Amino acid sequence: MWFILSIIALLFWSGSDFYSKAGTDTEDKYSHWKIVIAVGLVMGLHGTFEWLIGGESFGLKDALVYLPVSFFYILAMVLGYIGLRYAYLTLTTPICNTSGASAIVFMIIFGVSSYNLHNKSDLLQIFAIILTVIGIILLSVAEDSEEKKANKIAKKNSLKDLITKKSALVGILLSVLYCLIDGIGTFLDTTVLDEMGTDTLMYKIVHAVSPWYADNVIAVEYNEGSANIAYEYTFFVLAIICAIYVFAIKKEKINKKLDGFKLLGGVCETAGQFAYIFALGYDGKEAAAAAIISAYCVMSIVWARIFLKEKIAKKQYAAIAIIVVGIVILGVFDA
Repeated sequence: MWFILSIIALLFWSGSDFYSKAGTDTEDKYSHWKIVIAVGLVMGLHGTFEWLIGGESFGLKDALVYLPVSFFYILAMVLGYIGLRYAYLTLTTPICNTSGASAIVFMIIFGVSSYNLHNKSDLLQIFAIILTVIGIILLSVAEDSEEKKANKIAKKNSLKDLITKKSALVGILLSVLYCLIDGIGTFLDTTVLDEMGTDTLMYKIVHAVSPWYADNVIAVEYNEGSANIAYEYTFFVLAIICAIYVFAIKKEKINKKLDGFKLLGGVCETAGQFAYIFALGYDGKEAAAAAIISAYCVMSIVWARIFLKEKIAKKQYAAIAIIVVGIVILGVFDA
């Protein structure tokens, strides 16, 4: 089931990428905050539905317990939304989604993943995870090469239609920051959702900082539904603050077309998050789920090529093929 949930998250999050980019105005310095407002609004509504109608348990303690995870996830997303103003989606999304690689490294180092290096099936799954990560990195490198070609053309032609080197560098930097910060969030997510042995390195580190958090959070299994609502309400609170700033203080007007795309992005983001948090809740499958979901950049690129008319190079197709092979291997083992 974790594999199906991972694929669902992959598809919806690629839609979130596309609609967020389609709703981004490069000249609007508040564009990223407007995306935060749209996403937070949808998440707040969904969280309320799950709590009051869906029957999920939720309280203030849940929000506080999950706050460290929510902080890193939301910070990464804000940086990602800013990056959409500076670079092509086909450049930013592959770089952002190498966050799965950093998360996997953290999981293995701190003993969160339960893979056994002496088990052949586990070794093959680890190979599939590595293959997926390599494909994402190659996709990022290939797109960087295409971006440089575009910048050379921009020098000779219109700078209005193509991204300048300076803005591309800003986009790349923000994407790298997203990768690192989101990787931390994914890693922390696994420590909160799954019961962790008191003999693990991660437990010992957290216990040294906060014994209460170690014994009452990471040493017990945390409910995925409660965690998801906690994340959504945290995002909702930020959305309210941003709405007051953007629309009440700065007197910004609503753009029906662009802001409509942002709202659709919020719907996809929320649906993807709902599937994602349950996918990561399966013991021993955290690293595989993170690798699959981080590959949603493949579909993001497809949507960008088709609807945003961004071009794709042959070497990018090769990188996409590598990622698909990795996903198929992981899917076979789930069956």
